[in-house]
Amino acid sequence: MREATGADLANVLSVIALFATANTVLFTMLAGSRALYGMARHGSLPGVLAKVSKKRSTPWVAVAVIAVAASAFTLVGEIGAVADLTNASVLFAFAVVNAALIRIRLRGDAMPGGFHTPLTIGRLPMIPTLGALVSTAMLFYTGAEAIAFLVGVIILGFVIDGFLRHERDRKVTPARPDPATG
Repeated sequence: MREATGADLANVLSVIALFATANTVLFTMLAGSRALYGMARHGSLPGVLAKVSKKRSTPWVAVAVIAVAASAFTLVGEIGAVADLTNASVLFAFAVVNAALIRIRLRGDAMPGGFHTPLTIGRLPMIPTLGALVSTAMLFYTGAEAIAFLVGVIILGFVIDGFLRHERDRKVTPARPDPATG
C-alpha cells in the first residue's frame, strides 16, 4: 500500500482505520451493555446486570461484563476471526429482529396507531421478510467458526433463560402443604 499511495497517505489511512475501529468497539460495547441492562430489567438475565451507578446513572455491571467479554476477544489474536464473530452476531440480531416484526404482524400484536412497514402482501410485511432472509443468507458467509460460536452463545442463552425461569417459578409458586402433616 505504501508503494501505491506513498508513505504519508498510508499513515493517514492507518490512523483513520484505527479511529474507525475504536469507534466501532465503543459503539458495540455501549449497545451491548445497554442490551444486557434492558434484558436484566425485564427478567431475561440475572438482575445484577441491571445495577446502576448512583453517581453516573450507568449500568456499571453490564458495562463491566461487556468489557471483560470484549477483552476476551483480544485473545483470539486474528482480527479477521473477531470480525467474523462480530458480523455473525450482528447478522443474527438483524434476522431475529426482522423475524419478531413478522411475528408481531402475523399475530396481530401491533400497537394501535403504531408503525407499519410498507409493502405488505396480505398480512406478511415484505421488508422485514427480505431483511430476515438476507441477514440469514449472509450469516452463512461468516465462516464455520463464527457460526459455531454463535450457536454456542444461543445455547448458553437458552440455558440461562431456563435457569431464570425455574428460579422465577420457584419464587412465585407457593409451597404445597404436606398432606401428611396438614
